Amino acid sequence: MAQFLGLDSSTQSLSAIVVDTDSGQVVASRNVVFGERLPGYGAPKGFRPNPDPHVVESDPLMWVDALELVLGDLRAAGVDLSRIRGVSGAGQQHGSVYLSRSIDSVGGDWAADVPLRD
Repeated sequence: MAQFLGLDSSTQSLSAIVVDTDSGQVVASRNVVFGERLPGYGAPKGFRPNPDPHVVESDPLMWVDALELVLGDLRAAGVDLSRIRGVSGAGQQHGSVYLSRSIDSVGGDWAADVPLRD
């Protein structure tokens, strides 16, 4: 059974769906609403309030934490993530992440039992 994970990060939430491509069935779907599940980021609508209406910011670590949550929710729903054969993602239309150093300098192997961030 080939399973694939689709992720969609919008302004207010991260949605995930796992599909069995052999049967065409949805195995599971979960959603993390940033303001509800990650209130510590001070972004009740997915972005930080700002007195300047032209400034809209979100902490990229909130997106990482949302990914951890949604993967945990899928595991709790009985999804065996080791069976995922591919991942597709769609992101915020206007999102940018600026890095202070090359991601190659901090990259490495990912493991299911290790958080994505420290």
